[in-house]
Amino acid sequence: MGRNINGEFEFDVIRHKDTAAAWSQELKVIFVLRGNGWLHTEEGDRTYAISREDIFVINSFQMHSVVLEENGLAISLSLSPSFLAAASPETEDRNVNCKSFLHEEEKQQLFDIIRKDLALAFRAWYKKESELSIHLRSRVMALADDLYRYFSENVENTGRESGRERLRAAVEYIHRNYREGITLADLASQTYLSTSYISRSFQKYMGVSFTGYLTQVRLFHAALLLQGEGTVTEIAYESGFSSASALIDAFKQYRGITPGQYRRNLGKRPVTDNAEEMKTAEGFSMAFVSLMKYADKAEEAAEPVVTGVCEISVNTGIVKRQLRHTWKTMINAGYARDLLNASMQNQILDIQKSIGFRYIRCKGVVDDDMMLYSRDVNGYSSFNYVYLDQVLDFILSAGAKPMLELGHMPSAMAQKKVQFFKRPSFISPPAELGQWRLLIESLMEHLIGRYGMEELKKWLFVPWISMDMHLFGLFVKEDFGEIYSVTYQEIKKACREFVICGPGTTLLSLEAAKWFCDLCRERDCIPDIFTVRSYAAIDPEEEKSGLKLVENNESFYMAVDGDEDCLMHLRRKVKDFLEAGGEGFCGLPVLMDEWSNNIWQRDLCNDTCYKSAYLFKSIMENHDSYYGLGYFSISDQLDEIAPAAEAFHGGFGLFT
Repeated sequence: MGRNINGEFEFDVIRHKDTAAAWSQELKVIFVLRGNGWLHTEEGDRTYAISREDIFVINSFQMHSVVLEENGLAISLSLSPSFLAAASPETEDRNVNCKSFLHEEEKQQLFDIIRKDLALAFRAWYKKESELSIHLRSRVMALADDLYRYFSENVENTGRESGRERLRAAVEYIHRNYREGITLADLASQTYLSTSYISRSFQKYMGVSFTGYLTQVRLFHAALLLQGEGTVTEIAYESGFSSASALIDAFKQYRGITPGQYRRNLGKRPVTDNAEEMKTAEGFSMAFVSLMKYADKAEEAAEPVVTGVCEISVNTGIVKRQLRHTWKTMINAGYARDLLNASMQNQILDIQKSIGFRYIRCKGVVDDDMMLYSRDVNGYSSFNYVYLDQVLDFILSAGAKPMLELGHMPSAMAQKKVQFFKRPSFISPPAELGQWRLLIESLMEHLIGRYGMEELKKWLFVPWISMDMHLFGLFVKEDFGEIYSVTYQEIKKACREFVICGPGTTLLSLEAAKWFCDLCRERDCIPDIFTVRSYAAIDPEEEKSGLKLVENNESFYMAVDGDEDCLMHLRRKVKDFLEAGGEGFCGLPVLMDEWSNNIWQRDLCNDTCYKSAYLFKSIMENHDSYYGLGYFSISDQLDEIAPAAEAFHGGFGLFT
């Protein structure tokens, strides 16, 4: 019948001739409009008799078949998992056990609530009650709310996956990545199943080959896009087809018409039998009378109670575009080696499941604990990418892209053996700049060979560490300029389309920041993204209350900024700085690659609601004003200071 334009939910009619075993990602709510039939489900291999006004739910990935007698008719509402998860992530771990035909007439009150919700949602869609999609979504959401409130149950984990469950990861991967050139080998690497097993399982459990299933997923998305204004060629590439002709051939094979014919047919209601063509006074087909009577009951019961009147004025003119949720662009995961820690990996997987960041940033990529660079007893250079590959593979498996800060400095290459933190990281220029250049050149060759040029175009690269570290006397600006420009050149030499982020700066030293801009223009190494940092901290001399600060090797001698809108004010400061920075810098996207409510890991305010309030306030007030807001950090496991055993220790990770 028709689908929400974003693929969130779909109404459809089930007839006698539509009988087929089915298995899909969507949760389905089915109401029998007329006639009798049978429902067969995989659970317990059971078959149920169904009849007029029965309502039941088929859960995601539950194999089932609905068989109707010749005059039978049912309506189905399919809800996508992404639609449900966006509203309530907890639904991913729950099933809906709703089968009205298992209960006597006197126990139908709760099922009548679901019938009413379905009727109101269908009427909102069928009658186009509002031009605003929020009305229809609210009706569907009310239905979902009542389903999970009255009929949900925890998904049982039996510890034994069926063949179909083992295939589920492969199916989900296809639905997430259908635009890419997916192969059986890709699925095997993502699911740890063999290509032959996946191939057999698709035919056995889906009734179609892997290639056929992938094509049908792409066709589904192409059909959605055909409701818009895009050309067939644009839609082909957007939905994963290699060309417009490939899309046309697939449409003919699976739908019997061309995309152009499908587009012309949009909006036309299917021709049905005479009984369905007869209309009620409200304009509904007579086939829907059994459902719509529940909408009428809802209206009779809903007598509005007016307790008072107030007038609210809202200026809707300031809303100019849909929010891009740039606060989900990236998050910091700390040091690269820590991403091989099971505890850290679990935290990342949890946060990706709940939020889903586009980039995961890690630093210390060439630190000694990554064993990427060393020299043998004869002084010959040796490169080893085993740990780095494991880190990158994990980030990609978590549904994110890497943002790699190429620091600090391998001890075998460092000019000075300086450790700023308790963690064994050396912050120093290289003794020989040529060796550093060779390191970056070899690294880029390895990454391209392993992951491919097109994949790396989707990553972010940071040439070295923050320029602000020169303020601590660890190197001079000229050293930084040499390392940054050489690294930039080697990355861009590998591919001009690789995206480079500038060195994160707090703009505490405007003089150094201006020097950096001049350097970039002089050496043709202007970053693609300008990066800044904010820890809500200021110089103690600017702090007005006279607090005496603790200064030791676990904290910086900085005071908490009293400016409640420091992120907003920093953005304006950066904008003015870039506009004054001259050619190449004006208009650059600005990424906040590190931000927090404090620079000190042992601030006990991090263990209170103060931290969450600060996060929410900062995100809401700076929404989409930055290219990204990379909170620092996911975890307290940074080892820049000794770990704390206490539950409440002030750590500034989100998992604290």
